[in-house]
Order: sequence, then C-alpha cells, then structure tokens
Amino acid sequence: MTLMYNGHDLEAIGICGEPSFEFVQFVNNEQELDNVNGSKVLGTRMGISRVTFKCAIFGTAPERRVKMSTLASWLAVDEPKQLILPDSPGWYYLAVPDGAFEIADNIEPWIFKVTFKMTDPIAYGVEEHYVVVPYGGSITFTVGGTAPTKPYFNRTIVSPNQTTKQWGWRLDNQDVFVLDFGTTSNRYIQADFGERISYVNDVIKLPTINSDWFELTPGVHTIENHIGGGTSVWLRWHERWY
Repeated sequence: MTLMYNGHDLEAIGICGEPSFEFVQFVNNEQELDNVNGSKVLGTRMGISRVTFKCAIFGTAPERRVKMSTLASWLAVDEPKQLILPDSPGWYYLAVPDGAFEIADNIEPWIFKVTFKMTDPIAYGVEEHYVVVPYGGSITFTVGGTAPTKPYFNRTIVSPNQTTKQWGWRLDNQDVFVLDFGTTSNRYIQADFGERISYVNDVIKLPTINSDWFELTPGVHTIENHIGGGTSVWLRWHERWY
C-alpha cells in the first residue's frame, strides 16, 4: 500500500519513506483558583496531530520540476481530504498539508519533506458498515473500532405513526431520534448524525425537542423502529480509531 492523499498516489511522483508521527495532543481546560495549589481541570479534548514524510523525486531537472508542480496541485486543497497511510490501508484520516516543502539539494534526487495536519485526530475505517433496521422491529449489532462514530442513513421512504404523525428510532432502550412529519402521509427522509442535519421530503427537519442525535460507541447495540415504520432503513457508519 502506498501513501494516498485525496485519491492521488504520492508514489507516482517519487518515493516516500517511513512516516514520522506527532502523536495526538490532549488539551486540558484548566482554571487556577485562589488559595488552591495547582489548578482544576474543567475538561479535556483531543487536539490535532501531524505526520511527516521524507520523499525523493527522481529525473532530469525539467522532469523533477513537472513532478513537483503536479504534487503541488494535488496538495492545493481548501478543506481536509482523505489521507491513507502506507501502514494503515484500512483507515483514513481527514488532513490538510501543513507548512512548506524544503528541497535539500538541487541535484537528483530532490529530497523534501511533506507534513499533513490531521484536524480530526481520529482515523476512519475505509470500509462502510451497516445494519438494516426492520419496519416496526429491532436489530442487535456490533460496532468495531475504539472511538465513537456518528451514523447516517440515505434517502428512503417511511410512514409516520397515524396518531402522532411522527417517525423515530430508539437506541439501547434509551436515546431516541424522532422526526415530526406534521402529516399522516408517507415521506422521504434522510439524516447525517455527524453533520447534525436531517430532511423530510428534502426539506430540513430537525429532531423533535424531546429527542436528539445519537452516536454509536464501540460494542453491542440494539436499535428499534419504535414510532411509525413503513419500510426498512439502512443505518450506516464508518468505524473509527483513536
């Protein structure tokens, strides 16, 4: 497996060595109190991480210049893109290039470093996982990885409860996600729990006030279609790793 960024194989340009990692930062939100030693930790979050590759570009001077220009066009992005590392072909990170190339010598090969900053420090599984939540029923399934993940489901038609005019799920007999249709007619729905956006007939419709988005932690879960029904819905997710 080679180094891939935004669908481009960097080894089509040159040869990249083993990565050098800057491990995930843990950022503490602390408050110093009068007459108290040290500080009080109010919370902790994960910061960014970085990975650096030393690469070599071969060829004549004009060939090297063209390759470098091609590489620069691949890295000219304005938002994080998928980065797949050679030692983790089943995972991808969301990353942006960080800093500048610095060519060591103007002779063959050109040796330079390229650094990627993972603005989201958690790796995503390349393979998509899913379960089919049956109409009016429930299903038990297992989520892999080591970090929580946010699920989503694609556009599909369902039927609301004929009394409440709502449709919804319950996760592990606790968390609920409910959409209010305002009608007893069937409607197309879709939702992305990571982006926190959902649609009813392609119009944005947020969860009801007594429900909310949920996440899937690693382990065994049960989800049930507890309000409305009409058809089975494919719940999808990507496993994630710290």
